[in-house]
Amino acid sequence: GCQFREVCCSNGCGKSLQRQYLTIHVKTKCPRRKVKCRYCRDTGEYQFIEGQHKKMCLKFPLPCPNKCEANCIPREDIDEHRKKCPLEEVNCPNGCGTHLQRQYLNHHAENNCRCRIVQCQHCRISGQHEFIEGKHKDKCSKFSLPCPNRCEVGRVLREELQEHIQVCPLEIVSCDYHTVGCG
Repeated sequence: GCQFREVCCSNGCGKSLQRQYLTIHVKTKCPRRKVKCRYCRDTGEYQFIEGQHKKMCLKFPLPCPNKCEANCIPREDIDEHRKKCPLEEVNCPNGCGTHLQRQYLNHHAENNCRCRIVQCQHCRISGQHEFIEGKHKDKCSKFSLPCPNRCEVGRVLREELQEHIQVCPLEIVSCDYHTVGCG
């Protein structure tokens, strides 16, 4: 047939063109031409592969949703990536309620978290930092306190304070004869 004669696209896209351009159109321009997805190798019409399929293709590369340096993550691996992404927002595992990026989690959990487990430096009991540095410190029997009389002993363990006061040379005591007027 004549190369200049108008023909319709053999893929059924509705395009009408001269026969001389039909081969080029069918192979490279027709939205209904058969193509393979360059990521998963599925086959379909060009308009489907480049449109709807791209939105579902499990191999399609995506940037990290947290905008970390990873920018070609296959869609099927995004959830796995987020489990280790340094910019993913996570909750502190100690239960303090702090929400921060994973890259700062270890420093927070080990150094700043009020719920981190610490050991009392005086009696070696373990507990949450908030408790050890708060209520426990006010009652720890091994915590040293200054002698209330400011004697030369200086500091005394809380558990020994009452005993110390009994023998402290600066403790004011009543005279054995105070009942009969001694002063």
